[in-house]
Amino acid sequence: MLASVISIILIIVCLAIIFILIARKFSVLASVDVDSIPEEKAAETKDRIIRERMDRKLDSAKKFIHLLLDPAKVFFKKIVRFFRDIYHKLIHIREKHKKSEIVGGSKVSEIEPDISLEQKIKDLIEDAQDLLKNEKYEQAEKKFIDVIALDKKQIICYKGLAEIYMAQKEWRQARDILKYAYKLQVDFIKLNPDAAGPLTQSLAFILNDLSEISFNLEQKNDALAYIKKALELDPNNPKFINALIDIYIKLGEKLRAERALELLKKANPENQKIIEIEELIKELSY
Repeated sequence: MLASVISIILIIVCLAIIFILIARKFSVLASVDVDSIPEEKAAETKDRIIRERMDRKLDSAKKFIHLLLDPAKVFFKKIVRFFRDIYHKLIHIREKHKKSEIVGGSKVSEIEPDISLEQKIKDLIEDAQDLLKNEKYEQAEKKFIDVIALDKKQIICYKGLAEIYMAQKEWRQARDILKYAYKLQVDFIKLNPDAAGPLTQSLAFILNDLSEISFNLEQKNDALAYIKKALELDPNNPKFINALIDIYIKLGEKLRAERALELLKKANPENQKIIEIEELIKELSY
């Protein structure tokens, strides 16, 4: 009997001890920060790293897109600015000539009603070219501008204006006009491939003039690039070969000048300047 009582007492005491221990454990568990458990921290850290990596990739993608788009934006802005400048220059010149037309309070008459637009353009171009030949630059300039006001795609007028500005050593204005003429010519050839033959030669002459202009603007690399491109279009043209030799001589490139001279001898062996050019090349050092 006593043994049974003692056993019951021991069981009760053990249960009490177990209860106390469990209660303590629960209080400890309740105070535990789940984030402090290594596994939880690892999972959270992994998520954070993934998020940061994605953010970095998005930032890189944004930077890459900006790198692609920014130059394009700059390029298109330059193109727009270039054509806008050409337009304003032509308008300015035309307005200047309009003012000079006012004589005794009355303006010189515009297009006569009995003359067709096509005929009027033809007459104006002929007048402008005659004036240009006689070095009446201001009057020729006005005629060319009048034609452009009637037909913006008259390439011959842009070439005429460039010739005027080159004669007056207005190199930058001549360059801008010729670049525009070159673009118009290229666009026309694309639309009319059958006319590419003679027009390609015309392109080559524009490039030759751009080469001369660039050299006068101290843009020697551009000058060389333009004349080489002209020779690609018309390889045996003595004028272009001679221009190439002249650039090499001015740059002191003796070996290249000699090679270009050989091209000139093949293209035009009777050229009277060959001996003179040989003497100029001899003065250069390798």
